[in-house]
Amino acid sequence: MFYRRIDDLRGISGHIFCKITVQRYRTLNAVFGYALALRGGGSGA
Repeated sequence: MFYRRIDDLRGISGHIFCKITVQRYRTLNAVFGYALALRGGGSGA
């Protein structure tokens, strides 16, 4: 029972970590795309 509780906690923390990673990746992707657009002068890069 104790081990199962640890597995549940690990699953929850893993899900939260994955969620944060996806959000961070989307933010970095948006910022990177915006920087490329500015660098290209809006010419489609």
